[in-house]
Amino acid sequence: MTQKKTLKLPKFIGHRGVKDLCPENTIESISKAFDIGLTYVEIDVKISKDEIPILLHDDTLDRTTNGSGLAIDFKYEDIRGLDAGKFYYKKNTNIFVPKLKEILNLCINNKGNLNIELKPNKNFEKINIRKIYELTKDIEEIDIFFSSFDMISIIEISKLL
Repeated sequence: MTQKKTLKLPKFIGHRGVKDLCPENTIESISKAFDIGLTYVEIDVKISKDEIPILLHDDTLDRTTNGSGLAIDFKYEDIRGLDAGKFYYKKNTNIFVPKLKEILNLCINNKGNLNIELKPNKNFEKINIRKIYELTKDIEEIDIFFSSFDMISIIEISKLL
């Protein structure tokens, strides 16, 4: 008797969308990941001064935007006005730092699953996690995973979940 085995392929996860094809952690990068057939993306999330969860890997705006300083020191309206594509394309663009809410809608519309890396905001970790949780707690259309190198963030999201 021959036994048939089902082959399970690994899940491929686009890192910060597809950061080698488009500016990382942008709508463009997440959309491109889905366009090329990925069904999972990883993004980095932290809050702005007005407690809006945004996509940003670094503590500062310096590397990935034409702004400078800690993201937590700026309201989202000011962050959204920055160019988040210039560092990648080496010219001015209309690419901006998106809100997590925009990316959640994009993922739902594309049936794309999400790995949210909880980025530490020094001394703001608990509110960071609470704001992210509030946006994601009722989403059932897609799978959402949480990861972090920050122990406080992992503990806080574990409590809420």
